[in-house]
Amino acid sequence: QCQDEINQLSFSFPKRNKDGCRNYQLAAVDDCGEVHIPSECISQDLASQQSPISSKHTVLHHAEPGSHTIASCAEFRPHVNGVYVASGGTDCMVKLFDVTKPKRATASIHIKPAESENTTQICNPPFIHSLQWSPSGRLLAAGVGDGSCVILRGEGNRLIEIGRLGYDQGGHGSA
Repeated sequence: QCQDEINQLSFSFPKRNKDGCRNYQLAAVDDCGEVHIPSECISQDLASQQSPISSKHTVLHHAEPGSHTIASCAEFRPHVNGVYVASGGTDCMVKLFDVTKPKRATASIHIKPAESENTTQICNPPFIHSLQWSPSGRLLAAGVGDGSCVILRGEGNRLIEIGRLGYDQGGHGSA
């Protein structure tokens, strides 16, 4: 259970269990800077689920406890061994977590303000508002508060910034 407002919900890609049923994990991102993932997978057929969903869950700390950072988004990484979640927030950071090792992020990228002359943003900081993995799980796009889109490459448990789309290249003109 989240302690504050939920900003986004994200389902993992399905994994098959021993019985051949598809199971999903759910991530809930909140204003306290946390990503909550219930320890139980959710079956594709909730009607046949024998017991209610457990209150036990994994907490990934996008923000340092006690800070005023909001975790605004999280997305499960598709098509990789293991379960990885990328998160973004008002600290201008994109973080990658291995859900099986939740103590700290495996990768953190600080997104700096755009340096373009053509930017339409004067004072919007590069908060991370949205994230989306490519279908292959190799690229991660981050929608940034300055109207740009930052492209990151996932290499194992690391993230590498490879480019930025500003207004002229397909970014957004106003945030």
